[in-house]
Order: sequence, then structure tokens, then C-alpha cells
Amino acid sequence: RDEEISSRFITFVDEEGEVHTRCRLNDVLQEFDRSKYFLVEVDPNAKPNPVCRLFDKKALFEKEKQNKKKKQTAPESILKEVMFGWNVSAHDMEHKLNKACQFLDKGNKVKIDIVYKKGQKRVDKETQDEVVSTVV
Repeated sequence: RDEEISSRFITFVDEEGEVHTRCRLNDVLQEFDRSKYFLVEVDPNAKPNPVCRLFDKKALFEKEKQNKKKKQTAPESILKEVMFGWNVSAHDMEHKLNKACQFLDKGNKVKIDIVYKKGQKRVDKETQDEVVSTVV
């Protein structure tokens, strides 16, 4: 930023996006309002001169703030599993689906398994369709 730029001549991009080639660094630093803008070296390896751009201080700080916040609030998404049988009662299904919604709100992934459990009677195709449509 600003004085940290080592090159004497730069390619300067102003706040409107206009490109000014081969500008003296000292002249550019004196031209703009230093209380509102930063001069940031965007591409130091560009030929013939490094590319520097004018950034609004407020916007730059807001962007950095958002990036910090994203890093803090991005928990690793964990796969949660919700399992119930085909002949599940309405109350049980409602309870388990509410739990699945809570997992999703926290940013986790949810896998729903509908399985035949030991000792349960086999259900017909219509009942299976009803259970699947309720879940979806």
C-alpha cells in the first residue's frame, strides 16, 4: 500500500477504472485524497511497470471484515443421519424432520434413511409413497 510500493514508475488504474501507463509513483501518491483512498499494488510482476489500483478505504475495510467473519462462521459441515422405519407414526416423523431442519439450519448436511426394521410388517407401495412425499 502507498509507500510500500518499491517501483518508481507504475501503471495506474484510478477509481473510474481508467488506465494510465508509465506514471511516476510520487506524482500519483500526491494526486489522490489519501484520507479516502489506498494505492494498492495489484500486479507487481507486470511488464513494463507494476499495476497499481486506487481502492476506497471504507470498501476495502468492509471487504476484509466480511472475509474475517466468513472464516469464523464457516463450521465444517458434518453429515447427520436421520433414520426411521416405513410405518413411522406421524408424531415421530414430525419430530425427526424438525431435528433434520435444525441440523440444516446449523449448516450441516442431512441424510434421511427410511428402512425396514426388524419385526416390522412390510408396507404396501402406497404407504411407502406417502412416507416419501411427507419427507420431501
